Amino acid sequence: KFYGPSVTTLIKRLFPEEPFNGPLIIQKYLGSWRKNEAHRYYPLVLNKTDAEAEKIILAEWKRANELGTFLHRLAELHLNGVPEATIPESVATEYAYLMQWLADTPALEPYRTELSVFGKNEKGKVVMVGQADAVFHNKKTGKYILVDFKRVDKDLSSDAPAFGRTGVGLLKDFDANDFYKYSLQAWLYAVCIDRSTQIK
Repeated sequence: KFYGPSVTTLIKRLFPEEPFNGPLIIQKYLGSWRKNEAHRYYPLVLNKTDAEAEKIILAEWKRANELGTFLHRLAELHLNGVPEATIPESVATEYAYLMQWLADTPALEPYRTELSVFGKNEKGKVVMVGQADAVFHNKKTGKYILVDFKRVDKDLSSDAPAFGRTGVGLLKDFDANDFYKYSLQAWLYAVCIDRSTQIK
């Protein structure tokens, strides 16, 4: 039985962070959110007590996480030919982006969703496992395309701020921003697919 790391766990080890502490983060930034009218949390915390603001922001974070999971499910259903008849307004914009991308790439056809994969080392031992969101087949080139869905509103460029944080070990010279985390995640999934399936 395999007890090694998942790709997600491995990413966390290579880009270690302090455990997420929502109340502490809110306490640290609440003052600046109240002063910055352009910040997305400004209307949420305006004229609220500290306790009220904390409750509202924590609920907003929980909602955002749940919407991300829900959007993944909607994408999976669509790619498997059983789309939901009605898309809730809460994820309608993001779902429309997916539909537009599919329309713009007609050569790509869904091959698998939620594909469970594993990676072996040179001795054939399984050292890593993961689950890829989707794999597409290009009908024109015959190649396969790995897609990982993200619902984020952050800067995903390679020079996005990392606030001095970096990876560890071989990744000590790389900023710990989402560009490098997501890029490494996709690459590790690709390696797993290459080593555990016939997909190339």
